[in-house]
Amino acid sequence: MSDKVVLKRKLNEDEKIAPQQKAFYDYLLAQGVGKEVDRKTMVDAVVASGALVTRQAPDRIFAYYVPKFAETGLIEVIKAPKAEKPKTEKPAKEQSPAAAPAKPAK
Repeated sequence: MSDKVVLKRKLNEDEKIAPQQKAFYDYLLAQGVGKEVDRKTMVDAVVASGALVTRQAPDRIFAYYVPKFAETGLIEVIKAPKAEKPKTEKPAKEQSPAAAPAKPAK
């Protein structure tokens, strides 16, 4: 399961953002303000549209801009719950003879 991203507001006319950041913003804006979007789906769509051209991993580019988006209040990232690991029982440890209970006296 992937994190969700929500566009909280539109850019003001006097606000400027980097071209790579704008590629993600434009995608989120097209989806709508307040709508939750799957992070992986968004990154894949931005790359497929040709709006983001980079030699780095596209998810890394988005991760770089997340704090910049958040500090201006443009987006909110909703973390996906971590998958619980299945609990496995550990085998019982063998006790050393010294740790064994004392035998009752006869």
